[in-house]
Amino acid sequence: VIFTLLICVGIVMFACNKSVKLVDFADYTVTADLGSTYTFSATSVKDTEGKTYRLNYSVTDADGNAVDVIGGAFTVDDLRGYKATASVEIGGTVHSINITVNVRDVTPPNILIDTPLRGFATRPYTLPQITVTDNTGEQIVPTVKVVYIGDGIEVEQTVSDGVFTPETEGNYRIVVSATDSAGNSDTVSSDFFVRNALGENLIEDFYSERY
Repeated sequence: VIFTLLICVGIVMFACNKSVKLVDFADYTVTADLGSTYTFSATSVKDTEGKTYRLNYSVTDADGNAVDVIGGAFTVDDLRGYKATASVEIGGTVHSINITVNVRDVTPPNILIDTPLRGFATRPYTLPQITVTDNTGEQIVPTVKVVYIGDGIEVEQTVSDGVFTPETEGNYRIVVSATDSAGNSDTVSSDFFVRNALGENLIEDFYSERY
């Protein structure tokens, strides 16, 4: 009887000490878009015997600060990337893997042109306020040009310090382009009308208005 009990105890101890082998549970790297909510794809992991275990996730930013993870997801707002850990405790032993989360910026700069005023030919025209912002906080200097839009032609104007002098009446277009350091770019335009300047003692002619 004692021998039988010893055998049974040995079998139990062997079963308890048997290491659990998890399937497809290894370190990996992913890429997330800046400004998005990243959700870890796996909510659980299985062992070689088909038993399922629920995963727990923790995330830290580039400074080592903990990031809130809710429902296996977190907000991606740091271009420097994140370090994450997926873990599960089985029989008092914690099994874990490391996840590197690289972050990419795929959002172009936001360009805003205030509504341009009407101008007069041969008189200096000051361009409206132009604002460029980027989701990374990067300071971007835009490219600004003004073109005269004629019948099937576009003639670029000479602009200096946000001011140019239109030589002729007609439609003009302000074109603003901006590119961030990640290579994302956008272009926005706004049209305005220039009419002939009034001479002394002349009655204003509204028939020249194009729009």
